[in-house]
Amino acid sequence: MTGGLKNPQWTGPVSRRAEVLIGFLALVVLLNSSVLFWGFHRLRQLAEAMQSTVMISIAAGAGAETRADAAASNRSQLMRVELFNDLACRYCRRSAPVIDSLRRMFPDSVRWVYRYLPNVHDALSMRSAMAAACTGDSNGAWRLYSIASRAADWSYEALERSLARMGLSLDAIGNCMNADSTRQEVWADVFRAAATGKTGTPTVVVGGLAVAGKLRVDPLATLIRARLTQLRTRRDGKGS
Repeated sequence: MTGGLKNPQWTGPVSRRAEVLIGFLALVVLLNSSVLFWGFHRLRQLAEAMQSTVMISIAAGAGAETRADAAASNRSQLMRVELFNDLACRYCRRSAPVIDSLRRMFPDSVRWVYRYLPNVHDALSMRSAMAAACTGDSNGAWRLYSIASRAADWSYEALERSLARMGLSLDAIGNCMNADSTRQEVWADVFRAAATGKTGTPTVVVGGLAVAGKLRVDPLATLIRARLTQLRTRRDGKGS
């Protein structure tokens, strides 16, 4: 084997052809790398453009829905207060007594709206949001939230127990959770939150002003009263 490596036939013209071949292959690799780089760069530009378009559409949709909600609120003469919530969030469940107190304090002058803002990377969080969307009526999610707040830890078993305490059929809830319309309802709130800069839970929105993190009754009640006063003042001004 050693003699073969030293054989003169492996030098000269053959070596030259090898150099040409290596040079050609290097050129091909360089050209392919340039094409790939341009392709990835172009794909990134397209992805960014698509992302911008999607976010603009989401923002427009959220704005349209917000305007529709505002119109409905004006028709009913109620101020809207929204809660962006995640049942799997321990701090959200701990805040349930605060929200319950506020809802009792303002039962007639405020339209309370429950919004789904689960952790989209967590299966339990997403399934909990879809279960809340399947509770049957606008008050169902609030009831589930109140019941869930009594659970020390959150799990699929805790979710099932909470739904059972509401007297709901787990089979029916399961079928509803697998429906496309349910996923769309939950994702609509997720997109609404993203389009308006709401990323944490719990977040309470009072007349367009967001309060996130640890919730307390007195500051929120003061804010709600102030917003109600502003709303009445504007309506009285328009009526005069």
